[in-house]
Amino acid sequence: MNRTSLVFRVVVGFLLPLAGSALARVPVGAAFLSEPMSVRQMGMGNISMGGGPDVLRSWWNPALLDRQGLLCEVAVNGASEISDEIRTVGVGVGLKLSPAVHVGVLLGGRDFSTPEVNAAGDYAGNDLGRRGYAGGVVTSLRTGWLVSGLSVKGVSDEVDGDSVACVAADAGLAFVISGIEAGVSLRNFGSQPRPGESLPMELCAGTASRLMAAGLLAGTRVGAEYSITRGREGRLGIGLEFRPVSSFGLRAGLAGVAAGDHAVTFGFSGRFGRVVVDYALAARDIGPSHRASVSVSLGEASGAETAPPKAPPKPETP
Repeated sequence: MNRTSLVFRVVVGFLLPLAGSALARVPVGAAFLSEPMSVRQMGMGNISMGGGPDVLRSWWNPALLDRQGLLCEVAVNGASEISDEIRTVGVGVGLKLSPAVHVGVLLGGRDFSTPEVNAAGDYAGNDLGRRGYAGGVVTSLRTGWLVSGLSVKGVSDEVDGDSVACVAADAGLAFVISGIEAGVSLRNFGSQPRPGESLPMELCAGTASRLMAAGLLAGTRVGAEYSITRGREGRLGIGLEFRPVSSFGLRAGLAGVAAGDHAVTFGFSGRFGRVVVDYALAARDIGPSHRASVSVSLGEASGAETAPPKAPPKPETP
C-alpha cells in the first residue's frame, strides 16, 4: 500500500464514523462557523471548488489551502450584509513551506441578531444580539494526487453579553484529476459551546470542472456542492465562473437550493499585479448581502489564475 492510498483510507475512515452524527437535530451554538468566509465562494453559489486560488476557502475545506499555490498570500474580507444588520470579517494568511506542505492562519467573525425562541420553538418577542469569533491554524499535505488538510480553531460565542469559548476542528480532502476538481470536508467538530448545545457540524462534498469549449467559453468553470449541517436542512449550491482573461473573472450561482435560505449570487475578481480585489452579492428574500476582499501575494504567484487555452492556429491551405 503506497503512502497516498494510506492517507486516503485513514482520513476517510475518520470522516465516515462522524458523518452520521452531523444529521442529529440538536440545539446549535456558534452557528456563524457554518458560513463561508471566502468572497469568491459566496459569489459562486457558496461552493468551495473552482473559483481560482483563494486562501480563505480553507475555512471551508482545509485541504484547499494547497490550491493557493503561493509562497505567501494575505487575504482580508469585510462585509456589510442585510441592511447593516450583519457584519462579517475574515482574515487569512497562507504560506507555502514546500511543494507538498502549506500552513496558514485563519481569523473570522460575525456580529448579528437572532430572534429569541421559547422551548416550543415559538418567537418570544425579543431579538438577541450575537457575536462570534474564531481563529486558528490550518495545514495541508499533498501526497501524489491527493491533498489532505486539518484546521483547529478557538471559538468565542456571545449571546446578549453571555460569552463562552470552545474548540472546533475541520478535516478535508481534495484532488484534481484531468481538470476535474473534487473535495470533501467534515467541519466544526469539537467541544460543546454551552450545556445542551453542539457546534454546527457539517459534511460537505463538491466538484467543479472546466467546460470543454473553445473561444471565450474555454475559461468557464462550473461546479456544485452539497452540505449537510447539524440543525439545518441540507443545502445545494451550484455556480459558474467565466474568466475571459487571466486578470478578470465573473461569477454567478444559486446557494441554498431546495432550502429555506436560498440566494442568487454574483461576483467578480480583478488582479492588479500582486493585488486581487473580489466582490460578491447574495440576493435573499430578507435582503442583499455584500462582501468584498483584498488579497496580496508576497512571493512568486505560481498558483495564479491562468488564461483560457488558446485554440490552435488553423493550418494554412495551399
